[in-house]
Amino acid sequence: MKIHARGEVRNINPKSGVSLMRASFPGLLVILLLMGILSACTGGDTSTPEETRGETNREFTTPTPTLEETLGFQPIFESTPCPIDLPPGAVEGENVVCGTVEVPEKHAYPEGKMIRLAVAIVKSEVQPAALEPLFMLAGGPGSSALTVFTPLLFSPLGAGFHADRDVVLVEQRGTLYSTPFLYCEENFELSLELMAQNLDAEERKPFLHEALSACYERLTNEGVDLSAYNSLENAADIVAVMRALGYENFNIYGGSYGTILAQHIMREYPKIVRSVILDAVAPLRHDPNLLYKAHSADRALRLFFSQCAEDPDCNSAYADMEKVFFETVDVLNESPTTLEVTNPYTGEAYPLLLTGDKLIQIMRDYLYYTQLLPSLPELINDIAAGEYGLLSAIQSSLIFRMEIADGMYKSVICSELVDFTAQDFADPEGLYPPVVRVMQGLLGEIWIFTCEVWDVEMLDESVKTSVQSDIPTLLLAGEFDPTVPPSMADVASEAMSKAYIYTFPGVGHGVLGTSECVTSIMLEFLADSSRAPDASCIQNLPGLVFDVPGQVVEITLEPFTQESLGIRGLSPAGWTEVQPGLFARGASAIDQTTLIYDVVPGEKPSVFIPGFQSLFGLESFPESSDIYEGAAFIWDLYSLEVELSGIPVHSFMALAEGETGAYVVLLISSPEEADSLYESVFLPVLQALVPVE
Repeated sequence: MKIHARGEVRNINPKSGVSLMRASFPGLLVILLLMGILSACTGGDTSTPEETRGETNREFTTPTPTLEETLGFQPIFESTPCPIDLPPGAVEGENVVCGTVEVPEKHAYPEGKMIRLAVAIVKSEVQPAALEPLFMLAGGPGSSALTVFTPLLFSPLGAGFHADRDVVLVEQRGTLYSTPFLYCEENFELSLELMAQNLDAEERKPFLHEALSACYERLTNEGVDLSAYNSLENAADIVAVMRALGYENFNIYGGSYGTILAQHIMREYPKIVRSVILDAVAPLRHDPNLLYKAHSADRALRLFFSQCAEDPDCNSAYADMEKVFFETVDVLNESPTTLEVTNPYTGEAYPLLLTGDKLIQIMRDYLYYTQLLPSLPELINDIAAGEYGLLSAIQSSLIFRMEIADGMYKSVICSELVDFTAQDFADPEGLYPPVVRVMQGLLGEIWIFTCEVWDVEMLDESVKTSVQSDIPTLLLAGEFDPTVPPSMADVASEAMSKAYIYTFPGVGHGVLGTSECVTSIMLEFLADSSRAPDASCIQNLPGLVFDVPGQVVEITLEPFTQESLGIRGLSPAGWTEVQPGLFARGASAIDQTTLIYDVVPGEKPSVFIPGFQSLFGLESFPESSDIYEGAAFIWDLYSLEVELSGIPVHSFMALAEGETGAYVVLLISSPEEADSLYESVFLPVLQALVPVE
């Protein structure tokens, strides 16, 4: 039984959502800066006190070795402090329990070397948990499950997953919070050096060989058996954690590479798997996937260009987008340009040479990110006009991510996937020639050449055959996914008897966290996997709604009370309260629009000025431009045009002194929206803000 569904695309505004599949973008970077600056103003410390970290009140039972799938050793969960900063709503030792489980580096030798896996359990709101746990498997390979999933699980779109079941996050072997962490700093440093140079593939090879060899030798000399970091060992790890926590069976969510890992668990340990959700599905039978990567990128680009052309607003603002893009590719290949990217963690700037081929690679990468899709026409238009500020800001948020275990990535790819040569790539006839050139060159470098250096044992050919299973399986795809298109769900499910397949309009790589519709379908499936979930909400999804100049979005203000700040007033409906008093619109990944309230008891308004001078890079703070009298305060008003994360923004600020301390209201937006938001948001919230009695 297979059920397919695809939503009809309609031109209405979407609800914003948190995209699970990676990355901090410029809008988020601004929010992080603001969170830091407000903490500095208030002197607040939101971290868990050292003396209370790691208290767990753990109620896990000791597992009994009754499973047919014996592991050859007795895994044990040991409580430890959580290695990450927990999001609002997560309380360590109460609804989040962290710890580790030791497993053999090679499960065939349980008496041999042991490695340590980090684990976090988000506990069911109902105790004891009414339902079987959900294990969430991150992608990559090499992504951090704790980093990726924890914020989502405490957001409106993720909280339902632990309403009546535990959710278990396992940091896969070799990833960030497990030991060892297989990260190749040698490759990262080389990438920073090479990104300013215009080298072809052959010219890059000696440098890549040196960096790859250095990382391989370093990890090997540290005692790491790199051949042990593959999906079969990884699958046994997940079962070991399940047993250490005392569960008898479980549900699985896997995203991207996590879908590969989940399929291995389905095949190796079928009796303990209740149901499976595969999101951004990569089939184990890899030839229709890996050998067609140029086709997948080409398909996603064509879909993007066609939807812009068919959308009256997008086509009017950004006519002939396809033609403009490839003409820009030609221009940049003929005359590359250099832009500056900045490490957001250190502030250090680096040159990046932008060629046309590099632009194709960048665009293909950006199609992964659902929240970036609406802004891509604007980005292409800017680049064509020689304006690179937006591109620089986005690249700055992506290039310097150092939490991906690229050593683990290489071991997985080279041990079970890459057993082909460049001559095996599928026939590219009918594809964009520049896309074929870039994709085949890119894959030849990051896969084929890498695996010539990264010497690990290949797994048996049987791991590449489709899974035959009657486990209920929900397979989900984003229509714009540039690497595993919706058709890959069909390939993966060809031998699954209980497969339910859905494609979501307007979504890139990974659908979890993109809409309430996605969440409702997943939760219904987890509650009853014996039948297809109600997926009628897909028909009401808006699809891709492009950001175009001059769009007017009606804003509704609604009452809010923030007890921790001692205030009540108004905030825009639909904006997300990222932390107390900080509301982010989040209309897209690059949306800077943010409203901030803060209060410092017992201080004068001047307490805020040093922090904002630092944030905005001001040598001196400007004079007040006006005074506004609200219901409870008389506000000094300030208006600033500055840059944050390389993007121009307008900031309206209001400072006031109350009976109990200093108050600030800050509104940050694009310069184009500033006047409208001043009238519709800033002045009304100043008027309404009052202390809590």
